[in-house]
Amino acid sequence: MIILNISMEALADKRRELEQVIRSMIPRIRQRAGCNELSWFQDLEQDRSRLFSVWQNRESLESYLRSDQFSALLGTKILLSAPHSIQIYNVSSQEGSEAVEAMRFQDKHKGDKV
Repeated sequence: MIILNISMEALADKRRELEQVIRSMIPRIRQRAGCNELSWFQDLEQDRSRLFSVWQNRESLESYLRSDQFSALLGTKILLSAPHSIQIYNVSSQEGSEAVEAMRFQDKHKGDKV
């Protein structure tokens, strides 16, 4: 699993335009082969947003990064106050809520020993 995280900070007077552009891109990106998940988050107090996607494998992500869709996303730089911040994470394993509960239980008992 590969995670692509793109952070953007819109110019104050361009937030609405960036929102419209991103909204128009989302359905097409979600339809790409290998895109398992795509979410867009906006900070309601600041002009920041984040496009978070999960890709089946490196090949699927690379195909997207070479696409016209991704080029169009990079073209939103004229609406931003700073360049896109892009991170790619290669995830080799994942855990669920059972792991969280086990850690919480373990930490609770560590505190009891004091």
